[in-house]
Amino acid sequence: MYLFTRTTVVCVALLTFLVAAPAFAQSGDHVKRAESVISHLEKIGALATKHAHDCDAMGDALSAYMDKHGDALRADVEALDALPQDQQDVLEAKFKDRAEGAIEGMMKTANCLENPKVAAAFEAMTAEKTEVKKDSAATELDAATRKSAEKLIGHIEAIADIIETNRNECGAMAKGLDAYLDKHGAAIGTLVKSMDSLSEAQDQALEAEFGPRLQAAFERYMGVAACANDPDVQKAMEKMQLM
Repeated sequence: MYLFTRTTVVCVALLTFLVAAPAFAQSGDHVKRAESVISHLEKIGALATKHAHDCDAMGDALSAYMDKHGDALRADVEALDALPQDQQDVLEAKFKDRAEGAIEGMMKTANCLENPKVAAAFEAMTAEKTEVKKDSAATELDAATRKSAEKLIGHIEAIADIIETNRNECGAMAKGLDAYLDKHGAAIGTLVKSMDSLSEAQDQALEAEFGPRLQAAFERYMGVAACANDPDVQKAMEKMQLM
């Protein structure tokens, strides 16, 4: 996956993952799964913090961890995500402090977003890998691709504006995200998926044109951490249809 595509997918998927991760389920096997997910997130956050100033080392450490634990982590997250919301809410208070600590550690990845090793590790964590269709003959950015990329970046920036404006008021953040994603969530998912078919030449052209804007928006996304446990923010983010 090329740089612009990778950065876009990770930017949007990581935001969704951060607000979804703290919601866990009640009793029995679900408690064990919740405990397992939190433990993995804490270890991932610790690795990101340890290597915060060396992106290659961070990528190597995260990739090694995901190679070993990725399947189990994804299985646990999917199982918990399939539960009714009322069950997911029960143990949220129990895991709140640990989840916030883990997310704080994961924020250390912000400066390494464009590192291919770090991006690959987070792709493995947050979404199914998709093969990129290569077209070596493509050397120019066509108008339709540029228009799609402009729309996607516009959505990402608009979401960043909502998060940044309301970073100290979770209720307002949830309301703003809910309204925006009610209207645009499906379109965002379609636009993200359309990036999978880019050729290397197209991706490089998009990165040159939109890369700085994408990185700036992602940095502002970090404000969502303060509301990661807010159930209304979590419900709003579910409307960002990535799969």
